[in-house]
Amino acid sequence: MLLGLLSWGFALQPHVWHALLPDEIVPYWHELRLTDKYRTGLPWIIVPRAAQAEVVAYIKRLPPEANVYYPLAHKGAEIPTLTGRIQYPLSRRSYPGVTPNSADVLLIPPAIVSSWTHDPPIWQALLRQVEQACPEPELKNDFYVICKVEKLRPL
Repeated sequence: MLLGLLSWGFALQPHVWHALLPDEIVPYWHELRLTDKYRTGLPWIIVPRAAQAEVVAYIKRLPPEANVYYPLAHKGAEIPTLTGRIQYPLSRRSYPGVTPNSADVLLIPPAIVSSWTHDPPIWQALLRQVEQACPEPELKNDFYVICKVEKLRPL
């Protein structure tokens, strides 16, 4: 009976009965999370398909010898499965035997870029750091930033 009541609350939300959830529901869920009205087992961050599609299209256009890197331990785990490319930690670029490529990119994922993951002051500080390190992003949306590794500035 408890499961039925919990399911009923979820079923009453907008867009739930669509075959695929549209991107329009993401801001709705985000607002519920911010107002602390939504404490369920859904993923801690929801990325709209449109934001992912931009990143996937960009990475698929990279030459095969180019690598996709991620900062520190912040891997965009959903992107390798969508692109078929392995991501590497940025520190690996300096390993012996790794040949840097001018097309190598750094993918900064939602764990850093998205407003879903941090309180507003922390999020703004992280965005300022990203902008300082990558003043000319190749791609930028509300969830991802892609920078050419060769254009990165040290912090």
